[in-house]
Amino acid sequence: MILDLNVIQTEPGAGEAHPFAPPAGFGGSSEDYLKLMRRRYKEEFHPFGQRMVTAARFAAAHSQRFTGPFAREAQRVIDGLKANLDKGGRGA
Repeated sequence: MILDLNVIQTEPGAGEAHPFAPPAGFGGSSEDYLKLMRRRYKEEFHPFGQRMVTAARFAAAHSQRFTGPFAREAQRVIDGLKANLDKGGRGA
């Protein structure tokens, strides 16, 4: 599996290589998506949370393209993780 941090995919069902993509069949709201991202980060740090932090570290030095129905929300998540990394945290 190759993790392409240049493109952040939020299309449901895109797979584990895309930590910001919800599972197939996900039909939740923006709020539901953000809850899923929090749960993944806190309860499923391996593999999802680690990949989320890696994406945030990459974003600190590179531009990223966000695609899919939750692109705006994924950008907010990465911005929050970057802010925490700047404070010396692990990203959350």
